Amino acid sequence: MTEHLDELLRLCGLVPLGTVQGGQLPSPERAWHVTAGVQTPTTAVPLVGDDLSTRVDKEWLRLARLQAVIDDQGTFLIALSRSQPWTRVRLTDDVHLSEHLVGDGARAGHAEFVTMAADGSALCGVTTEEYDVWVVADTELLHASPPPPPDPGDVDLASMSPMQLNRLFAPDRLRPPYRDGWVLLGFHRNAHYLTRLHELPESFTDKTVTALLGSHSDVRSAMLSLTDDQAQALADSVGVPVDTDRLAYYLEYQTGPVKSEQSTARRLSP
Repeated sequence: MTEHLDELLRLCGLVPLGTVQGGQLPSPERAWHVTAGVQTPTTAVPLVGDDLSTRVDKEWLRLARLQAVIDDQGTFLIALSRSQPWTRVRLTDDVHLSEHLVGDGARAGHAEFVTMAADGSALCGVTTEEYDVWVVADTELLHASPPPPPDPGDVDLASMSPMQLNRLFAPDRLRPPYRDGWVLLGFHRNAHYLTRLHELPESFTDKTVTALLGSHSDVRSAMLSLTDDQAQALADSVGVPVDTDRLAYYLEYQTGPVKSEQSTARRLSP
């Protein structure tokens, strides 16, 4: 992964200087949350038109320098996903970030990456929306406590785009260390997006599932649907909150690697 990442960064016109672990810096996950969570970007680059990659890079570079994300030596931190650590890099004279740092299967210019000052004081993140590439510069939200999640019952679902729904209903990711075990998944009954995600204690075993749901030939074969009464009984036994009025609950056995890659855009088929 490190060799592949270094090669990718060099293609972008960056010199990799090693990963940065821990410390007092805001995490990449927090930086991604800020970038994806704003309602209005600092600037928006339309997807239509020629030279999209060049236009996005120009705006990112302008704002990153304006916010002092890039220091006098041309160095800064970059993260390509929520789960990867920060990598310290240095600019060269030929920058092509938005040509290569895109979502899976996306075209050049449809950029997805976050950058941050080496001291964690400011970020400049880039994410692709429906009609524009958003560039988000920030020095305050990065260090603020995350707001409480919105109440799905107060949201006009019909007026929201799929990307807005995804951001609204994306649950917090599970935290390492990841271990094999059961999780409780709560999907919004109307939007069908995964809204709540609870890791169940090690005492919650296959026998517990069988006792809760009755006889099953292979309890780990797929997601197991819970009735409202079953979800409430489970919640009472392990001490997690449930909202059976708005959410439909399922049990699923996940390995550690699956938990590590838990999708925040997971959705039930309507």
